[in-house]
Amino acid sequence: SPAKPPQVNGSAHSGGLSQKMKLHEWMKQNGPAVVGEAAKGAGLPSGTVSSYFSVQKNLFEKRDGKWYAR
Repeated sequence: SPAKPPQVNGSAHSGGLSQKMKLHEWMKQNGPAVVGEAAKGAGLPSGTVSSYFSVQKNLFEKRDGKWYAR
């Protein structure tokens, strides 16, 4: 039987970018933001964004109350 195309879901790929990188790209384009702004702008749940900000220290840093893409 023919091979099925790989399934793409939101957690694995979003336009070829992971959610983490989608968020990073959005922040690079739009500048520093608080969690709610970044979540709305990148189209991701705020809990996901908050988690990335907390864990991904190599990608994001907090200064003056806003998060910045490194």
